Order: sequence, then C-alpha cells, then structure tokens
Amino acid sequence: IQTAASAPVIDWAMEVEAGLAVLRFVIDIDDSLPTPDEAVLDAQLRALVRGWPAAVEAELADLQAPARAAAIAARYADGFPLSYRMAYGPAEAAADIQRLHLLPADGRDARFTCPEGCAADQLHLKLYQRHGALPLSDAVPMLENFGFRVLGELATPLGEGNLGSIHDFQLALSKSTVCDTSIE
Repeated sequence: IQTAASAPVIDWAMEVEAGLAVLRFVIDIDDSLPTPDEAVLDAQLRALVRGWPAAVEAELADLQAPARAAAIAARYADGFPLSYRMAYGPAEAAADIQRLHLLPADGRDARFTCPEGCAADQLHLKLYQRHGALPLSDAVPMLENFGFRVLGELATPLGEGNLGSIHDFQLALSKSTVCDTSIE
C-alpha cells in the first residue's frame, strides 16, 4: 500500500462486527505530490484482503491452467511460513511452487534469480529439494568451487519440510561478471 500511494502508512485499524471486517488505513500523502492512482491502490488492497492462498493461486493461474493452479495452491500455499511470505510475496511463491511440484520424490532443482534491489555483482541461487534440508557444508564448498562467494542463505521448509524445502543463496559474482536481470 505504501508503494502504491508513494506515502507511508501512519496508522491502521480493523473492526470486526457480525462477520463483517472493516480495515482502515491512514496514509500520509504529501499534498505537493500527484494524487496516487486509485486503481493501483485498489488492486493492492484486494490482494491484501484476499489472503495468501488466493494470492498464490492467482499467480499460479498466470503460469499454468487455472484448474491446476487451484489444486496446486491448495497443496502448497499454506505450507509457506510467515517469514517467507513477508520476504518474497505470492509471485515468487508461485515460481517456487512450480519448481517443487515438478520434482520427483528424491529430486532437486535449481534456479538463478536477480530479485529487485539485487546489486549488479550479486545474484541468488534457489535450490529446491523434495525431502529434508540441504546441509550448508555440502552446498557452500560446491558454490565456492564454481567461483561464487556465498554471502548468505535462507532455508525455507514448506509444511515443516513435508512439502519440500527451498534454499535461497545470496551469491557475489567475480568482478568480471555482471548479473543479467532477465535471468529466471
């Protein structure tokens, strides 16, 4: 909401009465700036209200048949912990679900990404694993052998690990390499 309004949310409140919820946001909009686009604000509020599973399903529907998206979202969406939801959002969750869903029972997969705000000399490598977690002592030396410097790693077990796990490695590139932001 703050991004769509180009202004900070300074307060919010929620009232629930007889099964009806009212959400009220107070946004500090600078009078000297152009009025925010109501359609963009409305779209963000709708996404906020519809909830995580529905938002992930909508993103999956953009990637594959809507009927399949509903079934896949029902299986995976609730398995994402709150920390992941806040850091990545439903579009990235849909991309991650698509990778995990196609893995065989003992399979692994990988995907390079350059998320918004990623420095030109960095990129992220997401490793997907159907069962268990990948030990850092296995992954870091391998990545360093490929010439990367591992800056950080965030492991996300889905459904307490029962639906798979995602390891997001933040990597520094060598000085002669630049990240192509069109990588997906």
